[in-house]
Amino acid sequence: MDQLVLKIKVVKCIALKRLNVSPIKKADPYVIVQVEGNVASTGVKEMSLEPIFNESFSFVVSGDFLEKEKGIVTFKVCHHDGGQGKLMGEISLPFAKLVDGINRQGIYASRTLVGQVVFSVTKTTLVNQYVRMKSEALEQKRRLNDKKPKPKMSPSQRVKTPGTPSPKPSPSPYTPPKPLPASPSPAPPVAKP
Repeated sequence: MDQLVLKIKVVKCIALKRLNVSPIKKADPYVIVQVEGNVASTGVKEMSLEPIFNESFSFVVSGDFLEKEKGIVTFKVCHHDGGQGKLMGEISLPFAKLVDGINRQGIYASRTLVGQVVFSVTKTTLVNQYVRMKSEALEQKRRLNDKKPKPKMSPSQRVKTPGTPSPKPSPSPYTPPKPLPASPSPAPPVAKP
């Protein structure tokens, strides 16, 4: 079965609830994305209840991930509190509900909405990704070749297209030497009487 590359870009969180840590302090949020046992995390955005992340992660999953009930993608929004994280809220979504493009989902803590996470999803098979990478490499090579200066060709190297007159050869500065005049052949010996 084909393998699938699932690219998830965590765009931002919206309207996160203030933590009970301090009435002044907002939060230092980050997002953990979990797909089929693989985990990735965004960076921490300090003092924000509307953090913008714009961070992408790629996960390679088996093709049957689509069909299994285990096909779950989990987003956890946590508050960075010194060396440890405190869970602010999370949402687990069946893979089948994810659509290519922008998604917006509520984040919950004990069934209470604590904000939203905005993310985009792109799904491709590894075969398609290989073909795309190969075609991009060929296109880049073609562009590099187009930038190279073309060597100048002499008229004899140019390809003649049908229906166009051949170029007249240019006079050469070299002229071959003229042949020497033929020397007279020696006279036959005369007999003496």
